Amino acid sequence: MVWDRRTVERSACRASITVGSPQQDINVLVSTTSKEILVVGQDACGNSTTCGDSRGELFDISASTSWQDVGSFTLTELGFDGNADIGFDNVELTNGVVASSQTIGVFNQTGYWLGILGLGVAATNLTTVDPPGIMNNLVDSQTIPSRSYGYTAGAHYRLKGVPSSVTLGGYDANRFDSHNISFSLNPTQSPVVALNRISVSASPSSPSDAAPSWSSNLLELMDVSEAALFTIDSSTPFLWFPESVCLQFENALGLVYDTTVNLYTFGSDQDQYSTLVAWNMTFTFTLSDLPGSANELNITVPYDAFDLELSYPFPGLNATASSPATKYFPLRKAADASVYTIGRAFLQEVYLIVDYERNNFSVYQAQFDANRVSATNLVAISAVSTGTSSSGATGSIGAGTLIGVAIAGSVLGITAIVGVCLFIYRSRAGNIRWLQFHRRRNPNRSSLQQLNSEAQVKAELGGNGELVEMSATELPAELPAGRFGEIKELL
Repeated sequence: MVWDRRTVERSACRASITVGSPQQDINVLVSTTSKEILVVGQDACGNSTTCGDSRGELFDISASTSWQDVGSFTLTELGFDGNADIGFDNVELTNGVVASSQTIGVFNQTGYWLGILGLGVAATNLTTVDPPGIMNNLVDSQTIPSRSYGYTAGAHYRLKGVPSSVTLGGYDANRFDSHNISFSLNPTQSPVVALNRISVSASPSSPSDAAPSWSSNLLELMDVSEAALFTIDSSTPFLWFPESVCLQFENALGLVYDTTVNLYTFGSDQDQYSTLVAWNMTFTFTLSDLPGSANELNITVPYDAFDLELSYPFPGLNATASSPATKYFPLRKAADASVYTIGRAFLQEVYLIVDYERNNFSVYQAQFDANRVSATNLVAISAVSTGTSSSGATGSIGAGTLIGVAIAGSVLGITAIVGVCLFIYRSRAGNIRWLQFHRRRNPNRSSLQQLNSEAQVKAELGGNGELVEMSATELPAELPAGRFGEIKELL
């Protein structure tokens, strides 16, 4: 979730689930790369009276009679150690829709501020068992028609606030503009796309606003010579780019790299922020399946999507609970190509459809027409085993099926605080195009290591002041979560 100063939007990208027996209400973020469910533990907030709410509520293992303990695991990546208590428990996504014995990670650190609902399907590197993720579980129980989903992060700055949308087993055709370009998933079935170019243009809001002093009004921030593969990862808000590309952003936008928080801010020149707003900029991201491919897709993103804030207690930020927020641009320097990532800020303007059945995914420009956003047009994606043809046919769920869904759970879905998170029942009404695919580069992998009791460490929140939810949301979200093994959201 990425949000601005308006508190009403702070929950726009959270999804509500319940975990355990008796059920405990938990609010989480969607992850497009992991299959695990991670929740914040009971010991994460100390004596704070507001921390639990801002972190999506806390899960108490000892209060759940259905918890089956596996052990404590740690994952080390890029110098960061995270640990979690791993076990199996029941998860309810909506009224009566329960996924039993799901892998749950309970963490107390601040590496991620909110929990994670993983929509991935890659194997978990547990040493003894590898239970199915929630996507496979729902397909096996015939709750959804296929291992697939549609997702957009929502955009608080559009209309009066456009909510996020998650559809399992299909997609919401009202939320995007269609095209016929698709990409192949990588070997771990994560959405990895080639980013070929990035450009920015300005259209000052009024004649009195000074235009940028660029060589041309269409400025290239990344050219095809720097094209590379990037993972689309909704669990981080940031753009993890090569340092050379970050420098282009820095020079074009007047950004200042703050080494204490490792983010781009405006330093002492807060007028530069007002200048950027007045420029009314649009960024264009040119994507393809492989670097340099001629079959390209352009996605446009307004500056509003990158107009974010940091608040206490972000690590390194010189602030207290009562301090005003600090403006920042969600750009991070990636150490190497293995961590190149396009995060959730970008996904505010994108609708992502992932079809694990056919090993492909598509990236669409999100639709913000008020009439379309206020309604739904659910389309099922059938499983390969149902006899899907390669004719490219698609179809909306029929009226009879919609009635069944409504009876089962008010259009079977995850309840979002300010969102539309829908499911589709198994349906034979329509197929999607069978797309050819190929394998990509080998992923960087890391494995979980089990902790003994002496090695377990519970990280505590710094300071005794009240905690407030932050623009970066999962405090501190230092690392992209896409390629670091399967309990990677701890980082």
